[in-house]
Amino acid sequence: MLPLVGRIYDCALQNSGWSAALGHLAQAIDAAIVQLGYGDPRTGETFNGEHSPWDPEKIRHLNTLGMNATPTTRHVIAGPGDQPFSCAEIEGEDAWRGSFLYRDWFAPQELADLYLTKFALTEGRVGGLLVMTSARHARLIDAERALITAISPHIRRAVMVGDLLREANAETRLYRDALDSLNTPVVLARPDASIAHANPAAEQLLSCEHALRLRSKRLGAAYAPATPALQDAIARTAAGDAEMGDRGIGIPVDAGSDRPGIAYVLPVAKNDVRGSSMNASAAVFISTAAHMTPPPEDALSTLFGLSRAEARVMSRMGTGATQAQASEELGIAVNTLKAQLRSIYAKTGTTRQADLVRLVSDLSRR
Repeated sequence: MLPLVGRIYDCALQNSGWSAALGHLAQAIDAAIVQLGYGDPRTGETFNGEHSPWDPEKIRHLNTLGMNATPTTRHVIAGPGDQPFSCAEIEGEDAWRGSFLYRDWFAPQELADLYLTKFALTEGRVGGLLVMTSARHARLIDAERALITAISPHIRRAVMVGDLLREANAETRLYRDALDSLNTPVVLARPDASIAHANPAAEQLLSCEHALRLRSKRLGAAYAPATPALQDAIARTAAGDAEMGDRGIGIPVDAGSDRPGIAYVLPVAKNDVRGSSMNASAAVFISTAAHMTPPPEDALSTLFGLSRAEARVMSRMGTGATQAQASEELGIAVNTLKAQLRSIYAKTGTTRQADLVRLVSDLSRR
């Protein structure tokens, strides 16, 4: 998986690389087409983005159809992230084959099924990975689904960082002159979180300690509980691209002012796209845009290393809900919830529900 993850990270800085990277993913899971799709969760409007090599005219026609008409899209937006959902399985084989999307686009090209995976969700946008299978290999096997789940956080990081750079009209190489020209705060950090270079925008953040702080010559977050998550993500970059997992994506680092501060950590490889000559292993990008703020459950996962199921439990219990109320709302057994709570307490360093309420309340004000 390592070469594939590296190609995906290169796309954060060189958007033209997505076609080849998605093509490699399609080969790895024996799919016909892999495409990135986006939508507005408030309106349900969708549009498609970069895709693996395929007939351009047919892709343009698919983009005019959109994905908002399929019930699976709504299921994916509301459901857990990083999990592939099959249209044939969610809607039923007969309903899927009877749909306009299948009859008009899939069947004529001998394509069988559409798998949708939510890789990102912010206030104004949902990002999805669209995997289209051929009639020859209609159903993804467990190992192929597991690969999609594993690769989804890396796609999330690449897309989010790419968005930041495009908003700043960035160059596509990480070297000092290019960084210094950006309005987006960027810090190049060594594995021990010491700073190799900070561009002027990041220096300003450090001077006012709005989102970043320097303590004992190590980069930290103005929001103290986020510092371990930030430094852990930076340390993981030294072990290689694949070791990042979902760490370092959307870390809330601001001190609680009216301007959000969200950190995204990108491994810096010594190659043509992400090359660096400053002994840095990580590039830390800071977004101050409200629309880049992740949902609270994602922030809890990032800050404390919670599983998605644990984050959902902490989010509910952090509002003051009883165990019975939370288990009923989440559709899990009380004993399962108790087991997840024990894990949550251990990971957050807390011992009682009142501590969780305080953490969730504090996070909601960021």
